[in-house]
Amino acid sequence: MRIFFAVPVAAAAGTALNALCAELQTQRGWRWVPQHNWHITLAFLGETDEAHIPVLIELGQRVSASVNPGTLLLTRFEWWPVAQRPHLLVAAADPNEPVLTLHSLLLEGLAELDIDVDPRPLRPHLTLVRLQRGAEINQPVLPPCSIEIPVEQLVLYCSERSAHGPHYRPLWQQTLKNA
Repeated sequence: MRIFFAVPVAAAAGTALNALCAELQTQRGWRWVPQHNWHITLAFLGETDEAHIPVLIELGQRVSASVNPGTLLLTRFEWWPVAQRPHLLVAAADPNEPVLTLHSLLLEGLAELDIDVDPRPLRPHLTLVRLQRGAEINQPVLPPCSIEIPVEQLVLYCSERSAHGPHYRPLWQQTLKNA
């Protein structure tokens, strides 16, 4: 199972982001990520034995019970890895509280459980478009972005493959302390 901890995107934030995305020119080779798959990844575990799910849920419960809710501000669109050779269009944010605390506590807990995670540093973002090979990008200037994502829940997701692309299914979720 491909597993990750993330913050889901609330419906109101998704609606605002959808309106902003309507300003982007869809071009050949752009595959939009469906709104039901939008999330902010905090810890990507990758292929994980299903037997680890109960201890991952326990970790998620401890972490979510110790972190206050807040917001994350998506401040810009970016082509990743770089604008000259993009593979993804993301709405990006600078790390802040409570995202940094959630990320740190998850990494500490996963290390204690001896479960490997993706070692790349936290770069909070929401993936909007995956580009197919040979995709056209004729929009060098992207519109401004300012969307608040409520950070009120922690979710353990499982990535499942389907004929329509990946689907991220929640295995567990919990509201953060005092939310």
